[in-house]
Amino acid sequence: MDVLPLQQNIVYGIVRSRRLKSSLGINLCPTDQKLCSFNCVYCHYGCTEILTNSAIRYEDRFPTPKQVEDALKERLQTMPEKPLYITFSGNGEPSMHPDFADIVDRVIQLRNELVPEVKTAILSNSSTAHIPEIREAILKLDMPIMKLDAGDVSMFRQVNRSAKGVHYDKLTEGLAAMKGITLQTCFFTGSVSNAEDPHISSWIAQISWIRPREVQIYTVDRPPADAGIQPVPQERLDAILDKAIRATGMAVRLYGPRQV
Repeated sequence: MDVLPLQQNIVYGIVRSRRLKSSLGINLCPTDQKLCSFNCVYCHYGCTEILTNSAIRYEDRFPTPKQVEDALKERLQTMPEKPLYITFSGNGEPSMHPDFADIVDRVIQLRNELVPEVKTAILSNSSTAHIPEIREAILKLDMPIMKLDAGDVSMFRQVNRSAKGVHYDKLTEGLAAMKGITLQTCFFTGSVSNAEDPHISSWIAQISWIRPREVQIYTVDRPPADAGIQPVPQERLDAILDKAIRATGMAVRLYGPRQV
């Protein structure tokens, strides 16, 4: 099986997922090439073609705030089924958009006017969590879901393979400054594995320090960018879940493979 094709529209879905159930996606990234600050080994959109920590030089390839607003308004006014969430996700890291904060405000205003019962969310790789204005924009959303796949810089480099200028310590410090977030972690094995000790102990230490509202853990269930990446067996996921709950006392939830 091949990795998923890039989203071709600003607004897409409804997407059915294990965590958000039904979600209308907003893609703020280019549609012809994958642009992201990470090149994660497990990404279901494949390898990152434009790996960058700054989207300014590619500004003309992103949709304008008005285009995003118009696309979302048209979809909300015409779709027969209302989603549970409107979610910033898509082909890369949504908060890299040069006008991200403005777009968040426009989406929230439109939601309030047309579908006040629908919640807003983001699936973020956390690479911009150290930027105060981005943190502020993200925390306006009802469900800020932030990524943390590694408990130390060595595993971070192997797993997320970030662009130059993305620093693990700044990323985790930014996450610790965000209150009420959900952390998501993808565990996997194979050519790279973050699912065994000492990596699990390092990861638990980080989530204990960050203190999110909730932690969501899962494993790969779509073809990954690195063909050598494999899902973690259920019994190992259960062991990670149990260890994390006992060590932190926090809400940690395991999402198994999607049901086909």
